[in-house]
Amino acid sequence: MKKKIDDNFDLTKESVLEQVLMQQDGKGFLYYITKVNNVCTLMEGNPRDPYIKNHYPIASVNTPKCLSFGIQGNDRFFIMGANHNMHLYERNLNNRTCHQLVDLNIKEIQRLDFPSEDFNVSILDEKFAIYKDMIFYFYEREPYPPGVFEAEHLIEQDLSNDMKVYLKGPFTFTGNNRFYNVLR
Repeated sequence: MKKKIDDNFDLTKESVLEQVLMQQDGKGFLYYITKVNNVCTLMEGNPRDPYIKNHYPIASVNTPKCLSFGIQGNDRFFIMGANHNMHLYERNLNNRTCHQLVDLNIKEIQRLDFPSEDFNVSILDEKFAIYKDMIFYFYEREPYPPGVFEAEHLIEQDLSNDMKVYLKGPFTFTGNNRFYNVLR
């Protein structure tokens, strides 16, 4: 659900900083999430301005908790709410506020694998979210059939271990003095 941003929003009164990582865009602006009365607000602040009262609300989501927050470039923002819905916002061309592009979901059975932890590190994109060693795929309207685009475990490959192959001789070397073919 979208909520209109209040022009009289005062960050210093009753808002609480949500337990997600702050982000910084390429221009140096800081972005963070605050919460007041089950409404999470995306705030933009200039790090050169020392006064928090000059930070500006640019988007709001009706959710009791923000699970994850991400930024893509300087104008796309991802906010994952308590019910694991991912809200994609894009900056308006004529002002600093954002408009919502789309609401995305992950399959209900996979929501237990994306727990509500404070300051969790995740990667959000339009099509997927990566959290710890798992990738979760988003859908817009209807979930994919069972077995299609379900959460998967990512395997971290250590390339140094893959390169170690122990050979037993004898070895045959052929070719000229610059290139060798090793046959096992």
